Amino acid sequence: MRAEVREQGAVAVLALCSMLAVFFLGLSLATVAGYEARGSTEYLEETRLRLAAESCVERMAAEIEHDPALLAGLSEEKWKAYGQAQSYEGMVVKGFLRPVSAHAGREQGFFLKALAKREGESDRAKSKVVCGWLERKGEGFVWCGWRGLAELPEK
Repeated sequence: MRAEVREQGAVAVLALCSMLAVFFLGLSLATVAGYEARGSTEYLEETRLRLAAESCVERMAAEIEHDPALLAGLSEEKWKAYGQAQSYEGMVVKGFLRPVSAHAGREQGFFLKALAKREGESDRAKSKVVCGWLERKGEGFVWCGWRGLAELPEK
């Protein structure tokens, strides 16, 4: 009879240990799933901000290509705000441009830059900045593509 009781006790301990192992396995899977969900949400938000900033730069370039007179009087080589900040779907997007004179093998043109961030956010790490180059060709301007932040003038 004592051997039977010992076996039942050992089986109960084994059952508890296996249930505990299954519990921790489920808990770790739920934690990983939570991290993945948060990561994909952050990636989606980052992509939306980047696309909003890119559309702002492309809109600026299209407006300037269509009507170069919009840039009349801009001669100083510093960043200037372009238009009003646009706000939609909880994001704020602001465009900037900077005239650049011809030098170092580069034609005269404009750097276009847009900053997109969540409305009410002050954290620069959670904002997106994209830049492009608009080059003067004759009396008008031509979009020459995206530029990296390292290529931009400091001031």
